[in-house]
Amino acid sequence: MELRCSNKIVDIEPKNLIVMGFTPRDEKVIRELFEALRKIGGSIPDKTPMAYPLSPDLLTTTDEISVVGNDTNGEVEYLIISFNGDIYIGVGSDHADKKVESFNIHKSKQLCAKHMCKEVWKWSEVKDHWDKIVLESRYFVDGTEELYQKNIAEVMLRPEKIMESVEEFYHKKISDMNCVIFSGSVPTLNGFRYGEHFRYSLFDPVKNRKIGSEYSIIKL
Repeated sequence: MELRCSNKIVDIEPKNLIVMGFTPRDEKVIRELFEALRKIGGSIPDKTPMAYPLSPDLLTTTDEISVVGNDTNGEVEYLIISFNGDIYIGVGSDHADKKVESFNIHKSKQLCAKHMCKEVWKWSEVKDHWDKIVLESRYFVDGTEELYQKNIAEVMLRPEKIMESVEEFYHKKISDMNCVIFSGSVPTLNGFRYGEHFRYSLFDPVKNRKIGSEYSIIKL
């Protein structure tokens, strides 16, 4: 998979894909996520954060993904990409089946492609001002664009904590893993939405730059 970093090509071959869950720093936000999960009949995990290992074959940068049913949606998440000892930051969408999520979170995530942007930043370039980074997503529902999520990275666990959790799960150093990690998602603004097109981004206000992507959802 070819990614761009500072106008250079980084050709990664991820061996592991991990999607994190329940990663807000604030307990109040975690409670809000639990409440959203309860509304769809989901079970609450015994501990947080949670790590869900998935097949790396799910990763895609294509213009569209295919799904089954009317109950899937995307959620913007920052990405941690470890390859050949280097750490990069990206952005992607944890598309999942919310109906299946109500009884099996892990399976719901494995059922759908995981979309990611083709452009990344070096972790060292954003580390010092990480909490100011802005995550945003927009849904197109019946042709109308809606702001779906918007929050600063400060509300989420920092990449160091996410990497620490993954190292504990796999019993190995991130530097020894070629992996893509989805951070877990910021809360939605008005509950879950299900649309035909999803757009997401990561904005760095200090360096005034943005990375992001979008994709259409095709129902089979």
